[in-house]
Amino acid sequence: GPQVPFPTWDGSKVNLPLFLARIESYKTDPFFAPVTSWTTTLPGQEIYSERLYADMMSKLPTAQLHQFLSRPEFVNRGFEMLHALHAHMDPSNPENRLADVKNLSSLAMKPDENVAALTIDPMPAPKVDHDGVDANIIGVNDVSTR
Repeated sequence: GPQVPFPTWDGSKVNLPLFLARIESYKTDPFFAPVTSWTTTLPGQEIYSERLYADMMSKLPTAQLHQFLSRPEFVNRGFEMLHALHAHMDPSNPENRLADVKNLSSLAMKPDENVAALTIDPMPAPKVDHDGVDANIIGVNDVSTR
């Protein structure tokens, strides 16, 4: 079997990019070197597809597995299952992007909140020089008196 274990995932959206990256690492394991298609189980590659299926069934959160249960097209067909899972979870999937837009548009500021408390600022704190000027600002004339 593969030396790289199939990644675990807690089901949270925040950890999804890391989970998808770990799947790519899993796919590069030497065990899967003969695999020529990761979307369809080709003749002679059933053993790899079945291994992927077993790994996914044992490691994926139950909530993610429900879409595959009672669907014969996925039984022991790990490549098809992984392809469908990736398409379903891909952040660029229009369905997921629509959900993100809906979440953003439903944000509402509470009476005791300001804009900073409502949003998450991904920018680092400004680096301020000895004159109190933000060192991250480029192209701003220094108007301080020296």
